[in-house]
Amino acid sequence: MPKIISEHERLQTKTAIIQQTIQLIQAKNGIKDITVDDIVRAVGIGKSSFYTYFKSKEECLFEVIECDYIDTMKKAEEIAKVDMPLKEKITKYFRDFYLPSDSISNYISPTELQVLFRKLPLEYDKRIKGITEGALDDLASIMHFSKSQAETASALFNCVDFVATMDTISDDARNAALDFLISAIGEYLEQNHEAHDY
Repeated sequence: MPKIISEHERLQTKTAIIQQTIQLIQAKNGIKDITVDDIVRAVGIGKSSFYTYFKSKEECLFEVIECDYIDTMKKAEEIAKVDMPLKEKITKYFRDFYLPSDSISNYISPTELQVLFRKLPLEYDKRIKGITEGALDDLASIMHFSKSQAETASALFNCVDFVATMDTISDDARNAALDFLISAIGEYLEQNHEAHDY
C-alpha cells in the first residue's frame, strides 16, 4: 500500500528541493552542471519522489528562478516606498537584495538562463515571459519609470548580471566593475527619471 503523504509534508519536501537546489546553484557556480541525482542526494529523497514534484530538472530550476524573481520584485517594491533619492534606492536594491553572496543572480549567467528557457516545455512560455518581458513592466510600475527608462534599466541590469557571473576576473576586479556599474546606473536613472502616475 502506498504511503499517504500529508499536504504539509508535500510542501516541506518541495521547499527542501527548492532550498537544496539553491545551494547547489551556489556550490556549482551555475545551473549547467546540476543533475537530478545531485538534487535528490542533497534532499535525501529518491528520484521517483523528485518526479512527483517536477517533471524535469529544468522545471525545478525554473521554479527556483521564478521564486527568486518574485522575492526580488517584492523587495524592490519595499525599497520604492522608502523616502530616499532614486540613486540610493538603486544602490540599496543591488547591494542588499540582488548581489549579496547568497543571491542566485550571482551564479546564473544570462546565457544559462536562455539555454534553460529553451529546454522548457511550451506551457512555460507565459511564465518565462512573466520573468523576462514582465520584468520591464514590473520595474516601470515599481520605480515609476517610463517604458523606455525601464528598457534602458533592464539592459543595464543585464550588464550587472554579466559582470556578477564572470569567473574569469578576480573578485577585486569584479567588485570594482560592479561598483562602477551600479553607481552609473543609479546616476543615469536619477537624472532621467520621469515620475508617472499608475
